[in-house]
Amino acid sequence: AKKSLHPPMSSIISSYLLPFLRSGFPYALEYMVFGMAMESAVAVRKQDDSNLKKPYNWFLTLVQISLIGFGGGWFMPLLLGLPSSYLLGADVNTFGCLISWYLVFHSPGDVWYKYVCSFPPFQVFYVSGAQLFRSSGIYGFVDKALNLPMSPSTYYPTPLFGPILSAALLSNVGPIFRLSYPTWFSKGMTSNFQYSFVLGAFYHIYANDEDGFIGVTLRSAVSNAVEKIDVFEDDRDAVKCAVSLFMVIFGCMKLPSFIGPTFDPLSFPSKLLLTVSGVSESNSRKKSTANSKTMKKKANVSDTPPQATRKSKRGKKID
Repeated sequence: AKKSLHPPMSSIISSYLLPFLRSGFPYALEYMVFGMAMESAVAVRKQDDSNLKKPYNWFLTLVQISLIGFGGGWFMPLLLGLPSSYLLGADVNTFGCLISWYLVFHSPGDVWYKYVCSFPPFQVFYVSGAQLFRSSGIYGFVDKALNLPMSPSTYYPTPLFGPILSAALLSNVGPIFRLSYPTWFSKGMTSNFQYSFVLGAFYHIYANDEDGFIGVTLRSAVSNAVEKIDVFEDDRDAVKCAVSLFMVIFGCMKLPSFIGPTFDPLSFPSKLLLTVSGVSESNSRKKSTANSKTMKKKANVSDTPPQATRKSKRGKKID
C-alpha cells in the first residue's frame, strides 16, 4: 500500500508549497519577472558602485538590467532557430525592467536601494521570484530543445546533451552578450552554467529519458520517496517541483542574511571530480605557465655568452 504524508502536512504542501513551486498562483509571471528584474538591477547597481561610476548612465544601466535578467530568454530561441516569444511579447519583462531600474537607481533620496533592498525579508521575496524564473527556464528550454526535429544517436535512445546544454546556455547568453564570452568564462565554469547544467540534466533524464538505462535507474532510485510524499501529479511534476525547490533554497542561502555568497553545495563534488580526473585549476595552470616562461627566459639568458650579450647591447654584429 502507498504511504503518504500526514494529512495536515500533505494539505499544507498541496495548498501552498506546490502551487508556489509550480508557479501556479495568481500573478506568478509578474512576480517572477519582478524578482528577476530587481535582482539584476541590484547586481548592476553594486557593480557600478564598486567601480565608482557616478552619475549613472541611464540607458546603459537599463540595457544591462535587461541583458542580465532576460537576455537568455530573448536570444537563446534565436540560437535554436526558433522565434523568440520573450522578445516579441516582452511587455511584462520590459515593464518589470523599467520599474526595477527606476526604483534601484532613481528613487527619491535613494531610499529604495539603501533601505528596502537591504531588508532581509524583501531580499528573500525577490530572490525567490528570480529563482522560480530561472527554474522555469531550465526545464522549459530542455523540453523546447527536445521537441526540435532531432534524432538520438546510435549509442543511446534519447538525445541527451542537446537539451541539457540548451538549458545550461540559457542562463549565460545574457552575460555573454554583455561581457563577451572570454570575460564571462575567464575564471572557469560559472555558477549559472554549473547549476543549469546539473539541474537540467537531472530534469531531462528523470522526465524525458523513458527508455534509456540512465533514466530508468534514476527513477527507480527515487520512486519510493516520491510515492511516499504522494502529492505530485506525475514524475514530470515531481522533478519540476524538486528543481524549483532547490533553486529557491540555493538562492536564499547565498544572501548575506543566511550563509552568504560563498554557499556552493556543488563546489566540493566539482573540485573532487577535477582532482580525480587530473584536470588542473586555472590558477595552477597560470602558475605553471608563468614558471615555464621564467625558466625559458633564464635558460636563454644563461645560454648566451656574456661577451656576446655585451656586444649585442652596443649594437655590434655577433659572429
